[in-house]
Amino acid sequence: MQRLSRFLLTGLLLGMGCLLTQAQGLDLSNSEGYTFRIEPRVWFGLGSEMDGDYEDSANNAEVSLDHDFDDEVRVNPFIEFQFHDRHKIRFSYFRVDESDAVTGADVDVDINGIPAPQPAGSRAKGSVDLDVFEVGYQYDIFEDGWGFVGALLDVAIVSYEIEGVATYETNGGGNGGGGNGAEAFATSGRHGLQQNGGVFVRASEDEDGVIPIPQIGISARVYPHERIALCAEVKGMTVGGDGSLFQVFGGPELQINDNFAISAGYRYLRFDVDSGDFDVQFEDHGPYVGAVIRF
Repeated sequence: MQRLSRFLLTGLLLGMGCLLTQAQGLDLSNSEGYTFRIEPRVWFGLGSEMDGDYEDSANNAEVSLDHDFDDEVRVNPFIEFQFHDRHKIRFSYFRVDESDAVTGADVDVDINGIPAPQPAGSRAKGSVDLDVFEVGYQYDIFEDGWGFVGALLDVAIVSYEIEGVATYETNGGGNGGGGNGAEAFATSGRHGLQQNGGVFVRASEDEDGVIPIPQIGISARVYPHERIALCAEVKGMTVGGDGSLFQVFGGPELQINDNFAISAGYRYLRFDVDSGDFDVQFEDHGPYVGAVIRF
């Protein structure tokens, strides 16, 4: 994956250099006068983190599944259709597929509200799998030669699968001897209890589903110079107690001509889901680069 990211970034920079050498004198009179805008982006997720809490009621325990995931490269295509100058229909898609594990003292367990330090044999694993399809409408409230500021309403269809698994010691710190250990399983909120005569407990939760999340927000693109646009977008919403989605991104856009530009910037994403005994927050942030094609 790192080879792919280096290849994509190198190719984009070389292409940008070639285009800039030919950009002088090209027409820039109507960069916003397009009907279709296609923007393939590559997003480098450098700050992926899962913060999950699972209530293992069979053992009066709460297991925290906090993980810093590995970097991930994501393709994030964006398509926009503009009509009557101020009206825009928008489509986008991206995917998140992350997993990681922690062991020993890094496993965070509270039993009856008291922290239970964990021995070397303890282990916790978390994974997040998201497919996010977005479709929406934008109306440019302010629009002129300097750019635009628009209000938007998107609907994100989030297909998610989130898993947390922990094997931990109920006595904490490995101080127990045989004890009355139990192995408890919890899947999609259903609990079973099996005595095994040990001191370790295994708790797992696997939640999946599809949540439609409306997002309201603001989008802007301002031209301090004919060849440079500053772009920004903020959107998000919470749907009852089931889930929420919040996104922010922005950065410069270098105009090559009326039909082509290079974009770059930084993006932040947060997704929350609360289902049964599982409460998970996923965050990620990192730079993105892309090309803009307008016609």
